[in-house]
Order: sequence, then structure tokens, then C-alpha cells
Amino acid sequence: LAPISAVEVAVSVYDDNAGANYQVNKDQAQSSNQFDVRADQYFGSNQKFLLWGRYTWKNQSSINPEPLLVPASTGTGNSRVLKVSANYTITPNLINEFSYGFTRDQSGNVNSFDGKSFTDGLGLNGLQNLFYNGLSELDFSSSLSNLSADRLNSVSQSNTYDYYDTLSWTRGRHQMKFGVDVQTLQSVTPLGFSGADNYGTFSFASSNDCGLFTGVDFADLLLGLPNQTFYDVVSQDN
Repeated sequence: LAPISAVEVAVSVYDDNAGANYQVNKDQAQSSNQFDVRADQYFGSNQKFLLWGRYTWKNQSSINPEPLLVPASTGTGNSRVLKVSANYTITPNLINEFSYGFTRDQSGNVNSFDGKSFTDGLGLNGLQNLFYNGLSELDFSSSLSNLSADRLNSVSQSNTYDYYDTLSWTRGRHQMKFGVDVQTLQSVTPLGFSGADNYGTFSFASSNDCGLFTGVDFADLLLGLPNQTFYDVVSQDN
């Protein structure tokens, strides 16, 4: 039994019965909480100044099952939206409006399983820059269930900030507007190319859907003899 394979089997299940070898019902609970607040107010005896705003808060969470015996991940989706606007009537035919707003979104998965320490214990040579939590991928062409959790921790963020000011001038039958709109965009997304990327992808198969070396793909795994491997190095996320 290859030492690397002995550890990998700890998160896999083998059964040579026909059909998918591992089937189980897993919790996939989801929850969502949200509230919205809106307010507006005129100021001054002549009500020349109007201030209004709106704020939206939303949190979502879910339990996302992972393959085989890998613990489930916790999915999150958080959103914050703010819009504030101030309108000032300088004269009946001259109005200025200023507004500010932002949209902040964050989503992704986190997992309690320490994939980096697990992978370090396998003794694989040449793995580089394991800066994120993940697992090597094991693929079988037979009915065996694949170990394809890959990236266990993955968070995306998107932030948009908007500054807007406009001056409206009405003269006779003509209306003109002058203004400026400035937006700031920020984004963070996980970067990946194929399979488990930095953790490596190992395939056990042959043209006849059986082990290339022993005739049984799982036996090839136990011997540490994949018929194909894939590896790429992600230096950092976007």
C-alpha cells in the first residue's frame, strides 16, 4: 500500500458493488434574513431642502455537502446596499441634487477541515504555494465516487461606491442638466484553472474504464499509480 494512498483512503469510501459506491443523505439547510429601512425629511420653513435615504441588509447561509467523508462547507451570502440623496432648491428653476451610495456583496464557502495540514502529511513532492484550504482531487472512470472537494475555502467580494451630483436649470421651455458621476469598483474573486490546482489532480482509469496497471482503478490508487496527473500553480487570487 503506497503511503500517500493510505492517507487519501481516510477521506474516501470503497465498495465494489455495482452503481455509485457511496450514497448518503446530507443536511442542506438554508436560511435568509433581510430588512430594509427608508426615511425622508424636508428641512426649512419653505421646504427647500430634502434629505432621504434607504438601507438594505441581507444575510444568507447554507450547509453545502462535500463529497465522500469530507465535512460539509458553510456557504455565506451577505449584501449591504445604501443610498443617500440630498435635493436643494436654490431657486424655483435651479435645483441641485447630490447622492452617495454603495453596494457591498460577499459570498463563498468556508470549511472546518484542515486540508493544508492533511495534504502536507501525504508526502507529495513538488506542491507549491498552498495559500488556500483545499484537497487533492482523485478521479475514477468507473462507478467509484470521485474525491473532488478541491478548494474548501473560497470567498468572493464585490464593492461599488457611487458619487453623483447634478444641477438642473430650467429656462422657459428649455431644461439643462450639468453634473458628474464617479464610481469606484473593487472586486476579489478566487482564481482557479482546472481540478484542484495547487493541490494536484490524479486520475485512475484506462480506455476500458479499469485500472491501467492492475485492472482495478481503486487498486491503482492503493499502489499510488495514477494513469494521468494534472498540476498548475495559482500564485494569488484576483
